This record gives sequence, structure tokens and C-alpha cells, in this order.
Amino acid sequence: MEPTHIESNLKEFRSKIKARWSRFTDQDLENVKTDLSQLSEKIQKVYGTAKDEAQKQVDEFKKAFRSETKPEATHQSKQPTVKPVSMPHSDENSYKKAKAS
Repeated sequence: MEPTHIESNLKEFRSKIKARWSRFTDQDLENVKTDLSQLSEKIQKVYGTAKDEAQKQVDEFKKAFRSETKPEATHQSKQPTVKPVSMPHSDENSYKKAKAS
């Protein structure tokens, strides 16, 4: 996750971390803010989680945070839905005949 992305959403980022890992103190969050690599270590220390499990949680958290905070402009634009046009009954039969020949 790019530091500028985190910095621009720092307040939201910290609140999401606090919501996800409620045992973290404000000091823990302050340390994580300056060095995101410490998040996995904090999870291990505070929750007694294994290193690989803590890293998995961090990766999932970062992925979810990125998708939640991604600016709308970067989302792929949806193609408009095209509605089928209904033809009058007489024209529909002539259309089918012309298409068959």
C-alpha cells in the first residue's frame, strides 16, 4: 500500500485498524502510522498470533482498505445497459423473413 494513500486517509485508516484490532493502544496506532511494517509485529505481540497468520491478516486488511477507499474515478466505468427494442408485430415478421433469406 502506498504511503501517500495511507497518509491521505490517515484518520480513516487508524479508525479501521482500531475497529479491526481493538486491543491496540493509541501509541500502537501512532507507531503503525509511521511504519506500516510494524502492524504485523503488533498483532503478534498484542494478540499472540503466529507470524504468518498476522501477516495474512495485515494483507487482507490492506486489500480491503484499498478497495474501500479507492477513488471513484479509478473504478472501471460500467457500460450502459442496452434495452431490447420491441418492433411492431407486422415489422417483426418481415424482419424474421428478411433475416432468414
